[in-house]
Amino acid sequence: MWGPLRFVVALALGLLACQAPAFTDQARQHLAGRAAEAARSAAAIEATAATLGLAAEDYAARLARNEDQVVAAAGRLTHDQLRTAAHLESLLADLDAAGDLGRPLVLLRGAERLSLAEAWERFRPALPLSPAAWLYGLGGALLGLGLVQLLRLGAGAVWRRRKATAA
Repeated sequence: MWGPLRFVVALALGLLACQAPAFTDQARQHLAGRAAEAARSAAAIEATAATLGLAAEDYAARLARNEDQVVAAAGRLTHDQLRTAAHLESLLADLDAAGDLGRPLVLLRGAERLSLAEAWERFRPALPLSPAAWLYGLGGALLGLGLVQLLRLGAGAVWRRRKATAA
């Protein structure tokens, strides 16, 4: 019983894990589009701030401190836009600096859930031909074998305990 289950779980987790590099590449493309859009917004904010002789952060802070609630809300949004642009730029730089095996981990650590959910919706599985994909697949298969072994040991312990209490 455990042999076929072990094979199926190892194969399933291996196939799932080998998609990590392809997902990371597609998610990076999605994040690059969002980063370009955020950079354009940040550039417009910086240009407006420069015409007033202010740095962009100072401009956003002064708007946010305004007594008029509409202007204050615009200041908070402006601050959020600047922060988002900086975060996405930093995340893309981290992804580019990471090696093939590290990119999925950098992506999971740095991307917000909404971006990952959007990237997952657009994800199309790819044929894993890269060495990183094969290593992730091997890691997933080994994880599957380990999980089945843990289940097997747990079920065996329960079976032995039941048998001992019944006797």
